[in-house]
Amino acid sequence: MKRTNEYVDFDDESYDFANISLPSPQYSESELEMEVPPQSPTKKLRLPHQTHDLNVAIEDSVLEFVTPRGSERKKYRSQGRPLVLVFFGVMRDHLEQINDHHCTITRAFNAEIIGASTNLTNNEYLFPLINGTLVTKKFNARDPIGGGVYPRDMLVFFDKHGNKRHEVLLRYNGRSLIDRPVTELIKDVLEEMAAGEQMVH
Repeated sequence: MKRTNEYVDFDDESYDFANISLPSPQYSESELEMEVPPQSPTKKLRLPHQTHDLNVAIEDSVLEFVTPRGSERKKYRSQGRPLVLVFFGVMRDHLEQINDHHCTITRAFNAEIIGASTNLTNNEYLFPLINGTLVTKKFNARDPIGGGVYPRDMLVFFDKHGNKRHEVLLRYNGRSLIDRPVTELIKDVLEEMAAGEQMVH
């Protein structure tokens, strides 16, 4: 697939990681222990479990998830599927498009979609929304216009192992930065991620 310049490829060595600040992963309580060979002094080695980059960024904090049934405070737990995190502000046109194609995208790529914004009181979409500023702050998605109350329109992609792979800024200063439907962009990125997984295996 032809690579576009609309999203950041995190395998690209030229990408400036200085603007990304993620805490170091923490070992879980269920760490495994193993003995080193008998010829060496016995030492216990920690083998950390795979940790989702979303949880790493927010330090596994409790989030408020808003669904059509109401809100619930809980921690995010990966389903072992690719995740598309959709940041949105006051304008929701991208969100409407994603909602209309939600079933097609999630079934075709076995993916998960979650929205994220602030000041949410209800949810009329097919996917859950994260309410609050924590995720927006940790992923540097706050929109400076309006004092950073709302996030910028942005997509963050994670692979099925929980690794952050791409991010796409959809709008800047009220101007769209993409020249095609956001759903087509999402499909292309998920397809490229799936192709990369197949090449690895």
